[in-house]
Formats: sequence, C-alpha cells, structure tokens
Amino acid sequence: MGEVVVPGKEDEDYIPQPTEKQQKILSTPDFGIGDAVDASPVSGFLSAYGYLESQDADTGKVGEKTVSALKDYQKFHKLKVDGKFGDKTRHLMAQPRCSFNDCSVAAEFPIRGAWQDRTIIYAFGTLSQQVDKTKCMQAIQSAMATWAKEIPGLKFVENEAHRHHEVMISFRKVPDTDCVETLEGGELAHASLPPAFGTKFPGMPKPVHFDETEVQWALGKQKGKYDVESVALHEIGHLLGMLHNGSQESIMYPRVSDNKLARKLSADDKTGIRRLYPEWKRVGGSFTNDPILVSWTSGNFTNLACVGGDGGLRHRYQREPYGTWHPAGEAFEHLGGKLAGNVAAVTRAEEHVAFFARGQDGKCYSKWYSGGWSQWVSRGGDVQGDIAAVSWGHAGTRTDLFMRGADNAIHHKYYDGAAWKPGVETWTSLGGNTTGSPKAVCWGPDRIDVFARSAADKSVLWKAWDGTKWVPEGADWTSLGGTALEDVAAVSSGVGHLYLFIRGADNTVYSKSYRDGKWEPSITEWGHHEEDLASQISSPISALAYNDYWDNFMYKRIMLVALSSSNLVRLKMYDGRQWRKWFYLGDKVMAGAPVLHPQRDNTPVVVARGTDGALWKWE
Repeated sequence: MGEVVVPGKEDEDYIPQPTEKQQKILSTPDFGIGDAVDASPVSGFLSAYGYLESQDADTGKVGEKTVSALKDYQKFHKLKVDGKFGDKTRHLMAQPRCSFNDCSVAAEFPIRGAWQDRTIIYAFGTLSQQVDKTKCMQAIQSAMATWAKEIPGLKFVENEAHRHHEVMISFRKVPDTDCVETLEGGELAHASLPPAFGTKFPGMPKPVHFDETEVQWALGKQKGKYDVESVALHEIGHLLGMLHNGSQESIMYPRVSDNKLARKLSADDKTGIRRLYPEWKRVGGSFTNDPILVSWTSGNFTNLACVGGDGGLRHRYQREPYGTWHPAGEAFEHLGGKLAGNVAAVTRAEEHVAFFARGQDGKCYSKWYSGGWSQWVSRGGDVQGDIAAVSWGHAGTRTDLFMRGADNAIHHKYYDGAAWKPGVETWTSLGGNTTGSPKAVCWGPDRIDVFARSAADKSVLWKAWDGTKWVPEGADWTSLGGTALEDVAAVSSGVGHLYLFIRGADNTVYSKSYRDGKWEPSITEWGHHEEDLASQISSPISALAYNDYWDNFMYKRIMLVALSSSNLVRLKMYDGRQWRKWFYLGDKVMAGAPVLHPQRDNTPVVVARGTDGALWKWE
C-alpha cells in the first residue's frame, strides 16, 4: 500500500511523506527477543490493532509478549513468522491502513454479525473538499451496490442528514474527536460494525469516516492518492459485519495502495458476506415432526435428525461449520427405529452423540454413535410426549433423561458412565401433575433444572437437583406462575443463571430469569417486553444462550426463534446489553417450529419444516 499524502499539493505525482507515527516505526531498528531496543512504536502499533494488550507491552529489553504479538502479525499478513522486526515487517507496518483491528478472530472467512433489518438508512455528512462532491457520493454508493448484489434483500436507502438515519458517512478532520479511533497517523478510514456487535462505536448512527486531513483522495487511479470507492468498499464491508482478512486478494485486507483500484469482491469476500446474510435453502426429506440440531463438544461436527413419516430416524451431518452436508444432495441417512414424536439428542464427548425418542409402543428408545452406530435399545417407561435429555459432565459420562409418564408425573433416569440407574428399563418418579413434555437444562456438574407445565392451569413448574437432592423433595414442585400454551424454552448462560421463555395465553412471549438464587421479576411473575405485545407467535420457542468474546469483553447473548402469526420465522436477540427487536428471517412460510443451533460466530443456524414437508435451513 502507498504512503499517506498530505493534502493541498498540486503536483499529481507528489510523493507523500510519512506521518510522525509512521516515521517512528520506520526509525525503529531491527530487533529480536532480548534485544535492548526501544520497541515502543512497534508495540504501540501491535496494541492498536489487536495483537497485544497495552499492559503487556515490554519495557527495556524486548520480551516474549512483544515477540509473540509480532509473530501473530506476521502470520496474519503472510510474512515469515520469526518474531523478528526487520525490513519487510517494518515496511508493512508503516503503510497506511484501515483503523480496524486485524486479529480479533482467527477464521477462514472472518465475520462478526449482521444487521437485523436489511434496509439500512444512511446519510451523507461533510464530503471531501478534494474531489467533486456528487461524484464522491456516487463512488460510495457504487461501493454499497457492490455489496448489495451479494446479499438477498439488502437495500441502502439515503435520507437527509437531519432526518432519521442509521449510518453517517463523512470526511473528517484529524483527530476525529467524535469517535474512539481518531484516524491519526496513517489511518485512511474507519467504520462501525452492525448494532449489537461493536464496542468502539456503541451508539447510533454508526459512522463511516474518511480521513480528510492526512490523506489525499481521488476518483480513480492517481499516484499518491487513494480511490474513494476502493476505500469505501472496504469500510462498508465492516459496516455490514466483515472483519479483516489476511489475504491480499480480499477487499477486507487492512490496506489498499494509492494509485490503485480495488473495486471487486474476492471469492472470500462473497463467501463471508453470504454467511452473514443467508437465505433459506432446502435440505430435503418429507416430515411431519420437528428436527433437532446437536454438535459434538468442539462444535466442529453438527448432527441434524428428524423422525420420518414411517417412524424411522433420518440423519444428516456436517463435519465443520458452513461445510458440506452429508449425505450429498437431499439424501438422509436412515437410522431405523419405530418412533413417534420428536427426537431428543445429547453429546457428552467428542465423537459421541445419542438420540432418544418415544417408540410407537410408548417406551423410550435410544441409539448412539461412538465410532459406529448402535442398535436401538429400549430404556423402558410409559412415555407421554417427548423425552428431555441433558449431559452434565463428569468426564463426559453423565446423561440424564426426563419424561412425562402415563400418570402425568415426571420420571427420571440417568447413565453414570457404567450403567443406567435405577435400571435399564426402570425410571424414578419425581412427582407432579403435568401436561406436555418436560424440559431440562444444566449449568454445570451436579446441577439440573427441570421445567414442566401444570396439567391443572398450565403454569410453569420447577424442580432442581442441587448435587445431593431434588428441591423440593419428594413429589412436590415449585410453581413459577404464568400460563404456557406450549412447553417451556429454558437456557443457561453460566453458573447460577437461567432464562425461561413461554408462549403466553395471548400468543406473545413471556420471560423470567434466575440469577444467584433469585427469580426475576419474581418467583411467580413473568416479564413482557413492550414490543412483544404486538408480536404474536404461533409456535413453540427455540432458545439459545452462548458467550461471545470480543475486544476483551465477554457478552452473554441469547437468541430466540419462533413462527410469527403468519408462520414466518422470526428471531429476537439479547446482545449482552439489551433485547433487540424481533426480525424476520426471510419471507418463507413454514409448517413446523424452527430450531436454533449456533455456529462459531454470531450467525445462527435455523432449521424448520416447510409447507412441502421438507426441512429448510437458514445458513
């Protein structure tokens, strides 16, 4: 990439001078671990772009932390990874670049998260004084159009700056005092990630800012100047949720040279943006039941299963996130069985998955994979509804099952790594007078929380294993109030934290949380978001809780999916700070309740049964 230009020079062939920050990097001598060199310009650079914590910077002799960060920088930029600061590393660091971090995520196609609404309203603020203003706007709009071609339903809509807008595009004098990143010292531009996924620009509108002080701009190739559209294409990629990519072919590479056009997306760019903004794709099959998704402990192997119309279990798998599904095409692996209702699944160790379902004879049956598929084995019982299955650790050996029996009580059995207790086909009654199917969740070893609906009034009932006993003991259950039309959706975001969601009598979503021994809003009351009053649903809720690590913060995120009153799939997310609005996942009408499963990032996988009986996947 070319060097930074000081505006105001009339000569088109003017060769720019480095900024003070760049000059300090250029003046830093070669060094390696243990050298008595002032490496602060380099460690400051590494800290600014996500490779080194500022408190970890070495003083005096060059230490392991600086060398380790330098190796990460070299690896990202495809340099020789030796941890030594020399000519090639020095030259690259001194080049102008985007102000965004490089290495927040190590991924094949680095992405962060998407806009919920695919209509993005933007406005132009102050434009560059160096180029024609109308053509400058057109160049930025052309960059928007390039991304929009790859995203189904994406629209950029311009509004006047004094009216409502979600994005403000402007050329700023340095330092840019409105933002955390000031654009000083060789930074061409910066942009925010989508709402809920950035930490440096948490408010609205989201900025897309270009450096008007230290950079000279052009509308095309010009020596010593930077093409507005090329830089805009990169920054709008960030605005849409893309992260930096170490491939120089990618438009999301942190640098673009002066006197160069970079106006086309690479294959990596197209793959990444399509993962961020998916559409419904047919998986196939013909079903009347709802599917389940489950991954091995590493998250690298996903199983999709559903009971077919003949009672046999159909299965597909994916070896890695976004990978190819097997068998190929729309085929399913037939795992046999004579089942009824929906299947439950649990994975307690790598390369192990177990399925549980009610058989057509009313007994619980299980089948598992551990290097190969077992036969279906009876676990007994007189099952009404569906099985709930959870695993709570103990070196990957523990599995607990819950079901509603013919007496409407909840019954329990568990596998301790050696045998099923109380017996292969016997169960222990936990009491209760319930309807529907129980739900269970674990926040760690020796803790299980079980939820069911009262047969008397459809209120939510709760019973917990505290490590030594069931609470309350005997056949009693604790009432949590509410009126649940369907089974409870229960998730845990960590030790001591539970979140419950139900479809209430008015077909809207109600919730409550448990934190450090206390239910909120109270043990019998349920919360109701104002927006939910006008957002009716028509299906059971699928919920997912996960921890999202970003910029040295951990966000506890929760996602919900359900069918709307018009049978479209809707998603709602808690972003770690607040609940965001419901939004539609496309416009495909579904016949069955959607189910959620996470990838390694903030792009959920949702599977639902369509009106054609086939499974469809939002991925």
